Amino acid sequence: MYAADPSFGRIFQEVTEGHRHDFVLHNGYMFSGLQLCIPNYSLRQQIISELHNEGHFGRDKTLALISSDFYWPKLTSDVAYYVDRCYEIVRLHGIPRSITSYRDTKFISHFWKSLWGKLGTQLNFSSAYHPQTDGQTEVVNRSLGNLLRCLAGTKPKHWDLVLPQAEFAYNISKNRTTCLSPFEIVYGQNPSGVLDLAPIPRIGCFSPKVDEMAKYLRGIHEQVKQTIHESNTKYKTRVDNHRRQVLFDVGDFVWVVLTRDRLLVGEYNNLKDRKIGPCEVVQKINDNAYRLRLPSHLKTSDVFNVKHLSHCFVDSDDTTLNSRTSSFQPGVTDVGGSEIDDSELSYYTLMALRYHELADQRKGGN
Repeated sequence: MYAADPSFGRIFQEVTEGHRHDFVLHNGYMFSGLQLCIPNYSLRQQIISELHNEGHFGRDKTLALISSDFYWPKLTSDVAYYVDRCYEIVRLHGIPRSITSYRDTKFISHFWKSLWGKLGTQLNFSSAYHPQTDGQTEVVNRSLGNLLRCLAGTKPKHWDLVLPQAEFAYNISKNRTTCLSPFEIVYGQNPSGVLDLAPIPRIGCFSPKVDEMAKYLRGIHEQVKQTIHESNTKYKTRVDNHRRQVLFDVGDFVWVVLTRDRLLVGEYNNLKDRKIGPCEVVQKINDNAYRLRLPSHLKTSDVFNVKHLSHCFVDSDDTTLNSRTSSFQPGVTDVGGSEIDDSELSYYTLMALRYHELADQRKGGN
């Protein structure tokens, strides 16, 4: 293994002959101090990838992690090259104006928000369990996922190694909405591909002057903006035909639909109530998302999309709401078969009392 290696062949011979003592052999492996010597194989790339991807640290920290246990010549330059490729997106395209993500704890942390706030990047969060908030991002992510799945083939864990190929393939493909590729939108033309290297007779490439090139690119950008606007308008009109416009105010009470993915494993039951409430609206994030005051026993996000909410219209003398809340007695099972503890009883009781109080006030005002 070491004898024929271009990096350690000479060192291995000198150590074997006893002419060198800064390297030692142990059970067929060569060490430089406490560092295992890695021959010039793909294992080097895998070591860098595994340790760097643990936290996507910079060059120095990644080098410190690797050099504590491993050694090979040009280790520093190999790590620097890999880390530079990892930050290629920011280096080539700059700091993003906005980032769309779901409400994972990593993305709503104080550090994450402060970091991108100082960089001037707007963070857009989708509603929990409702990824359709940004349909364009969802479509692109689905396309990229299919592309990576095809390129990774039988080695899905090595998806990061095909990212450059996937990026090039996506940027050279024409978009159905714009009818242009990302390369054509940004640079005015597609770069040369593999077939362009073949000795095939060609008429020649269009080489406009600077002013003509600038005018040509501006025309492309205006065309793309207009095409995207028309496409979005068409899709919006189609979707709006099936969309209900429902608005709530802070202080309103609503019924909340609990979908299966909001419940913990083992809690879902076909006979379990699909709606809970009344729950008070405590914040209006936008016309499609609201933050609610939920019972303390529910371990789920308190932000809901409007499609899962409905108005709670009950008069102060109506017994429906009372029967709903009074059925939750400590030690007594509901229709779904689950026991309701004192904390849940007190929550629904307080919500019912508060709702009746507000209903009386509104009736008196009328």
